[in-house]
Amino acid sequence: MGAVDPRLLRRARPVRTLLALDTLLGAAAVALVIAQATLLAAVVARAFDGRDVSAVRAGLVALALVFAARGALAWAMEIAGRRAASSVLSELRLALAERRLRAQPVATDGTEAGEIAAAAVDGIGALEGYFARYLPQMVLACLAPVVVLAWVA
Repeated sequence: MGAVDPRLLRRARPVRTLLALDTLLGAAAVALVIAQATLLAAVVARAFDGRDVSAVRAGLVALALVFAARGALAWAMEIAGRRAASSVLSELRLALAERRLRAQPVATDGTEAGEIAAAAVDGIGALEGYFARYLPQMVLACLAPVVVLAWVA
């Protein structure tokens, strides 16, 4: 299986909105990382200029707000990703159960149907990270360096 399996992407179609929301929240988090770095650089530069705490107070407050906003965005990204993954995994489990019920109760090699179902369900559960984190982060991995380089330029 490659980095992006087309069969899994087809399964993600019904939750495209949630995955897009997750990606947009991630893009906002990238913007906040840039704001955080800029604010931190400004505060440190003022501190090294010999200014007192009152001169950097506004920058420190803004930095604390950015930290809080990043935490809130990380929480929202986790919720959106997990909801998308939960929906997709539920559909995969349902499709597996339907297929298993239509098949013979015992596999051709003598393996019990319960063993096959347990292995398949565990395999489906392992896909949660793929849908909840990997797909949105893959988009951000392409977006973030471009945004950072644009800001630095």
